[in-house]
Amino acid sequence: MSLVYQARLKESEYPDLWLLHAIPNGGFRPPKVALEMKEEGAKAGVPDLFLPVPRGQYHGFYLEMKAKGGRVRKEQKEWLAKLEAQGYKTDVAWSDNEGLEKLIAYLELGPFTGGPAKANVQHPIQHLERDEQGVIRFKENKIVSFLLEAGPFDMNQIRAMPFDQNDREQFAQLIGYSLDGFGELSYVSNETYEQAAKGKP
Repeated sequence: MSLVYQARLKESEYPDLWLLHAIPNGGFRPPKVALEMKEEGAKAGVPDLFLPVPRGQYHGFYLEMKAKGGRVRKEQKEWLAKLEAQGYKTDVAWSDNEGLEKLIAYLELGPFTGGPAKANVQHPIQHLERDEQGVIRFKENKIVSFLLEAGPFDMNQIRAMPFDQNDREQFAQLIGYSLDGFGELSYVSNETYEQAAKGKP
């Protein structure tokens, strides 16, 4: 069942979901159609869905949808980061169910506060250091690593859980990702990577 169809079924409970709509920029199209769309204003990388409903400190919610195992392209990361800088909530979902959960969580943030735009990087940047092979990586947090090794969840289970982009960015730092590997992660924004790279030893 598609995300948009699921959202329609939830409209009686969350009436503002009626405003959810797709932005048809992705997918393969014949060259002539693609050119016409570009001339009409279509741009590569724009998120798939938009919910133009202000909540909390955000003016609206842009959601990028990816198939399981998919990657967020460079131009998509750029759009997500620029939209965040303008005060919009942005996120990426790897399944329709996850997408619906994120839409509902957004709607439950409460009334629009008119607050400042969301900062691009909402969490501290972990210290960088060189390992024995000379690779620049984030300083591993021993407590986080212990809990990951001793706890009931493995990395695959954590990856499938509906954590938001900022939590995933911070977690990747705390478990000691290399700086280069961090920049390749689909959920890491260009702004976060650039902020982290400033701390290179």
